[in-house]
Amino acid sequence: MSWRDGGRFAKLFGIDATAALGMVPFLVHWSWATLRFSIGVTMVFIVGQFLGMRPVELFRKFRFWAGGSIRPAPARIGAVRDRMNAHLLGWWVHPRD
Repeated sequence: MSWRDGGRFAKLFGIDATAALGMVPFLVHWSWATLRFSIGVTMVFIVGQFLGMRPVELFRKFRFWAGGSIRPAPARIGAVRDRMNAHLLGWWVHPRD
């Protein structure tokens, strides 16, 4: 099973099933941030299939587009976590002040 031939993954509208996984947040989109992220992930999978490259290889090749690093800053990790908690748990969990 390889990324190039699609292996045993089912085809979904001509797109590998792994690319369809990237569309799950797109369909559910909690916020504009998750919507933009899921569009980016989906495009990476689709472009990777056309070029015959794994998503990790694409990220390494075009990493300079993200300012040299694909890792978010620790402060942003906390902010994203707080927003997700607040959204998923509704009024029970509020972002830190």
